[in-house]
Formats: sequence, structure tokens, C-alpha cells
Amino acid sequence: MVKQTIVLDLGYSNLDNCNLSCKVEELGFKTAVLRTLQDLLCSDGYRVVITDLEQNDNFKSGSWAQKAQSERADLYISIDTGYSSNSQVRGHWVFYWYDCDKGKELAQIWNRHALHALPHPSKGVRASRPGEWTDFSHVRKPTQYNIPTILIKHGYLTNSSDFELLKTPEFQDTCAEVLFLTVKEYFNDENIATDWRIRIGEKALGYLVDERLITSKEEFSKNLLEPLPGWVVWEMFKRLSQR
Repeated sequence: MVKQTIVLDLGYSNLDNCNLSCKVEELGFKTAVLRTLQDLLCSDGYRVVITDLEQNDNFKSGSWAQKAQSERADLYISIDTGYSSNSQVRGHWVFYWYDCDKGKELAQIWNRHALHALPHPSKGVRASRPGEWTDFSHVRKPTQYNIPTILIKHGYLTNSSDFELLKTPEFQDTCAEVLFLTVKEYFNDENIATDWRIRIGEKALGYLVDERLITSKEEFSKNLLEPLPGWVVWEMFKRLSQR
């Protein structure tokens, strides 16, 4: 049984503002996240439509948004990166159209998962508004067709730390997983794959083993949604304080 229809696009292009290395990395990041997300959604029964804005001669006309309507899209997700004249600016944030309650709900769900899963700072949830710098066509036009829409800036090409993050397959996969979990939660879909707490717990247990704070993670792996026993927490802090 086919579930809801999700439209994906590659967001705004920052290519004119960047050197060749940035151009390659920007497209590589967006494409990797889109393809992984597409695979996750399709494998779970969702219908995915990809809007190729790079080859669309009528971008300003909004024909791509009309296509989303004609495809009876239930959600519109724009995968993007950020650019700033200030190289210190970094982090991730998500945009929705200011008067779309469903878009706001979708953005808040994404932000909650991102806060727990992404390693760099959050810049929060931001409403896109007409006449402001946040007036993104990728958010405004699909919403005009009553399609809940979010645009995510996953990191800044102009910040060295973010730039290195955007290039890593692990970060790209995590970004796709966050979006996948966002879609699942938004539709109250059962069997949400891999709770974020489990992923974080697995990483934490791996760290504790690597640092020889515990001898094996097997005895804790089955109960990752439960707190670590008090003696483990105490021993961990005791050993860390002695370093």
C-alpha cells in the first residue's frame, strides 16, 4: 500500500557565491541526502517525487510548485545549505511559511530530532515571511497550494567546521535519517525506525568501551531507552575526574 506523497528538492543554490570546491561539495551533500532519504521513504512505502530545479527554465514562474500540486503532494521538503559573508556563522535551522500551522508543526518536529542527532549548533525554527530575507520561494510557493513545506539549511559552506561536516558520509546519512524520522512522526506512522535515543545510546556505549569506562556494551545494549545504572554513571564520572 502506497503511503503519502513527499516532494523533495535541492533547495537554493549558493553556487554563485562559492569557489569551485564549494560548488562540488554543496551539490554532493544535497544529492547524497536526497538520494538516501528517497531510499528510506520508498522502502517504507512512501511515494517520492523529485523536483529538478537545476534544469527548470521556469523557476520564477513557480511551475515546479504547480507540479507538486498536480502530484497531490502531502509534504514538500527542500534540502539546502547556508552561505554567509561572516565565516563564523554556522549551524542548522529550518524554515516554514509564517501562516501555515502544519508547516510549523513539521518544522518543530524536524528541529527536535535535529537537536539530538546533529553535532553542530541549532539556529532554531524560523518563520518565512513576505518582504523579509526569509521570503524563500521554496517555502512560499508550495504553501500557496496548501502543501506543508519546510526548507532546511543543514550547515554553512562558508564556515570551515560546517564545511568539513557537510562532506562526511556519516553526517549526510544522519541528515537523511532526521528527515525520515520527521516524516514518520508527522504522519503518526508506526514502527519509527531507530529511535534517536537508541542511536545516541549506541554511540555513548561505544565511547565508554573505547575509553575503558566499561568493559562491554552488550549487557546495556538491550536497554538503551533506559538510564544507565547508577554505578556506571558514578564510575564514569569518577574516572573522568581523575584525568
